[in-house]
Amino acid sequence: MDFRLRCEMWDWMNENRYTHDCDVVSVAGASKGIADGGEAEHVLLQQIDVAYNLHDVRHVILMHHNDCDT
Repeated sequence: MDFRLRCEMWDWMNENRYTHDCDVVSVAGASKGIADGGEAEHVLLQQIDVAYNLHDVRHVILMHHNDCDT
């Protein structure tokens, strides 16, 4: 979700050929939410479920960064 990482994320996705065949889900604090079992975990897993069921998504890549305030 962090706009400061958007260019780096898209560069990485382009280099790995994900940008033309992907769903991008952005949830603030998702990595921490998964680790803590918080509300972000539920929201993220719900979005992954939608991508899986509607678009036949088979790979999930979770990107996060350090020093987040959430």
